Amino acid sequence: MIITDIQKVYRKNKYDVYVDGEKAFQLSDIGIINCGLKVGREFEKEELNELVSEAIKADVFETLLNILGQTALTEGVAKTKLRQKGFDDENIDFAIEKAISYGYINDKEYAKSYIQYTKNKSKLRITSELLKKGIEKYIFDEFLNDYDELEACKNAMRSHVNGELDKEEQKKLFQRFYMQGFPIETIKQAYFELLDYRS
Repeated sequence: MIITDIQKVYRKNKYDVYVDGEKAFQLSDIGIINCGLKVGREFEKEELNELVSEAIKADVFETLLNILGQTALTEGVAKTKLRQKGFDDENIDFAIEKAISYGYINDKEYAKSYIQYTKNKSKLRITSELLKKGIEKYIFDEFLNDYDELEACKNAMRSHVNGELDKEEQKKLFQRFYMQGFPIETIKQAYFELLDYRS
C-alpha cells in the first residue's frame, strides 16, 4: 500500500490521506507526523491500519480535551459534539471512557454543581435541562431532593413583586411561574412570603 497523496482539508486542521490513488482516511497534522506518513511511502496493510487506528483514537481524544478545556461537558453532550466533528462511535466511546477514567467527565459531579449553582429554576425545569444533557434522572435525584424550590421561586419572582397585585395581575404572575414548572402551591407561598417581607 502506497501513500499517493495528502491534502489539507479546507478550514480544518485535518488532512485527507490517499492510499493507492483513493481517499482512505483523515488525520490531524499530529496524526500524520506520528504515523510517519508521506507521499510515496509504502506500508504493509496491517501496519498501516494499526498506525492509523491509534492515530485516530489520539485525534478524537485530543479533540475532546480541547472542547473540555473550554467548558465542562456531560457524557451525552460530549458524544454529540464529537459526532458533529465526524468521528465514529467506536472512537468516540474510547475517548469518552478515557476522559471519564481521568475524571475529566463526571455526570454526577456535573449535575451536583449544576443544581448547587441554580438559584431560580423549578425542579421540573432543572430535570428537563439535565435530561437534555444526557444525564439519567437517578444520577441527580438525591441532589434535587435537597434543592429549595420555594427559595428558587422567590428568587425568580422577587423582581416582579413590588407590592400587592390585583387579582388579574396575580393570575398572570402565577400562570407565568406555573409555565416555568413551579407547583402552584409553591408559587402562592412564594408570592405571599415576598409580600410579607416587603410590608
